[in-house]
Amino acid sequence: MDGVLDARFSYEEGSGWVAYDPARVTPDEVIDELGRMTGFVGRVRDDRPAAEAGPAGPEDAAAPHGP
Repeated sequence: MDGVLDARFSYEEGSGWVAYDPARVTPDEVIDELGRMTGFVGRVRDDRPAAEAGPAGPEDAAAPHGP
């Protein structure tokens, strides 16, 4: 997907992580595409340590949840 820099998902853990360029794609667009491609439901979460959070770091866009 244009604007997605990296994505990692674990079926066993039921979670994932997406780094994206907020100038090119929104979290809602990433979540919608995740659902279209996989049938999983995503949600935005921000549980990164404070040192990683903020505008300079990659965005945490979606964590998948089973269909």
